[in-house]
Amino acid sequence: MESPPNVVSAIQMLGKGMHPQKRWLMVVKPSCAACSVPKEPSFLEPVASDGISSKKMKPEQGVDRLPPTQGAWKQHILRAHLQARIWAQDLVEKPNIPDPLTLGWKKEGDRLIPVLSSEAAAPDCVLELVKCGCGANNPAAPMKCTKRCSCKKHNLACTELCQCGQEDGVCANRSSPLPEDDEDEEELY
Repeated sequence: MESPPNVVSAIQMLGKGMHPQKRWLMVVKPSCAACSVPKEPSFLEPVASDGISSKKMKPEQGVDRLPPTQGAWKQHILRAHLQARIWAQDLVEKPNIPDPLTLGWKKEGDRLIPVLSSEAAAPDCVLELVKCGCGANNPAAPMKCTKRCSCKKHNLACTELCQCGQEDGVCANRSSPLPEDDEDEEELY
């Protein structure tokens, strides 16, 4: 992978100075993010004409397979800067080490823990999505999504993302189909 000269020079600055410069971070973050996104993302499925995915989402295509956020890259770059700074002083008797709490680390008790991201992985509305997995793998249950269904508990109909797939004859918590309108669409406008 070829990188533009400004990215190469920014990466060469890794570990120089106590803290990375903001303009340096702005150059490096998008380049790092581009490294983690495949040329043809496998998590994008073909879309049917009605706008709903024509295939069910596979477990390996979930949010854990999405690339890191810009906030996650920032924290990663800060930690890499600290590590490079320490390594650059490997022969120095008393190295000048910056405060790790300002470079992608937090303290929990007497341990340093990496800060994984400075922003949420997804908007709150996405994080609050509910999808059930109730009984979908239980072949003994004739109908899924009845009493213990998390979608039903939240007064939501199951969706195609649920393990039941909202399939007729399997899911007991399906939304009512919209009534078909025989009128010509042009008459509605």
